[in-house]
Amino acid sequence: MNNTELTTWQTFKATLEKYPSLTLQFQYAEGKWVDASYHITEIKQAPIISVV
Repeated sequence: MNNTELTTWQTFKATLEKYPSLTLQFQYAEGKWVDASYHITEIKQAPIISVV
């Protein structure tokens, strides 16, 4: 899966509403899926620099 197109929240939500019987799954690498126990705000694919 290599979709790099940006979308708006409205478009994303409208697409989800078209397919209420399907399960939404997020893939972060080939063959690697985000566990259902994660909240969408916990999914990041970027280095995080912080001050400790």
